[in-house]
Amino acid sequence: MNRHSVSTLAVPLLALLLGYSWAQKPQVSGQEDRAKLDIALVDMVKLFNADKDYTAQREELQKEVAEAQKTLQEKQQALLQLQEEGRKAKPNSEEQKRIGEELRQKARDAESFRQNHVNKVLETEKSLNIKTWRTINERIQRYADDRGIRLIIRYTSQPVDDSKTPQEILALINQDVVYQNGLDVTEDILQTLN
Repeated sequence: MNRHSVSTLAVPLLALLLGYSWAQKPQVSGQEDRAKLDIALVDMVKLFNADKDYTAQREELQKEVAEAQKTLQEKQQALLQLQEEGRKAKPNSEEQKRIGEELRQKARDAESFRQNHVNKVLETEKSLNIKTWRTINERIQRYADDRGIRLIIRYTSQPVDDSKTPQEILALINQDVVYQNGLDVTEDILQTLN
């Protein structure tokens, strides 16, 4: 073979190899790939549920709710017993009037107890959610600033499946993010919590 024929074969081969290598996406890890992005996604529900303080306080709140429900059921049972006594009392008697007044007072007390407890639970839950959101949001901001990410969008990583309620399915269908590939930074942020 002469020298000219070798170079004739080498040029197309070299062009083919260069074209192939330029067409290939560079292989980088997910974290390196995300570091080059301006946008990322985060699953806030997952972050809230992974926060130990949040879950511990939610469990404590659920215990308080269960205790209040038990107390309210006891009050309702006492009302039913008093109501039965009122039926057994002689019509229009002083005893029936006394029982009727006592029944009204206990019903007001039970309703007041219920309303006060509902308000307390709602206020506690609001405070807990705000406190946890602020903590998580600070971590997200720090993470984004450290990596040059300018926008982090909330989404849910839960799949749409038949085990969900119709409301849950509708919420998943209506979320802003329909598809993502490698933009989820939830696991990275989870490592900074607790």
